[in-house]
Order: sequence, then structure tokens, then C-alpha cells
Amino acid sequence: ALKPEQIATLGTLAQHLVAVDITTARIEGHTDSVGSSAYNQTLSEARAQAVAAPLQANGMRFTPGQIVGQGERIPLSTNDTPEGRQDNRRVVVIVTPPA
Repeated sequence: ALKPEQIATLGTLAQHLVAVDITTARIEGHTDSVGSSAYNQTLSEARAQAVAAPLQANGMRFTPGQIVGQGERIPLSTNDTPEGRQDNRRVVVIVTPPA
């Protein structure tokens, strides 16, 4: 679940992107390696959807293939430390300017 200030920040981001004709992006959810791979896949998909929702509410549009869960497959840091696991629990928004 997102905090109200995170929802507001994402809404503002979407408004700024739409204002410059960027109306879509790729949203990727990620997890650490704690738990089963199946659980982490579902969690990463939910994370991506949670971030996409306020972007959509503020004018962005996504196809189903643009909101994806990557599970634990692409770690940024080691999963052997609490700090590393925290780094790996994230959502990435990939913005590509229109051609």
C-alpha cells in the first residue's frame, strides 16, 4: 500500500509527464528473495499495480504488458543483509519520450 504522500507525488509526476506528451511508461515491481518465488512474483505484480494506479488516475495509460512483476529475479543488492533486501523491494518506472 502506498502512503498518501506517495500517491500525491505519483499523481504530480503523471501530470507533469502528460503535460509534455508522455502518456505511458513501463512499471516494474521487484522483491527481495524472502518467501517463495510464487509469492514474490504475486507481490511484485501488486507493487507495480499500486504505483500504476495513481499514474492512471492522473492521465497516463498502460497496456497490460507495461505493468509487470519481476519477482526476485533482478536484485540490485545482496539479499544477505537487511539493507540489501530493502534495496531489492522496489518499483521502477521507465519513461521513454515519444518518438
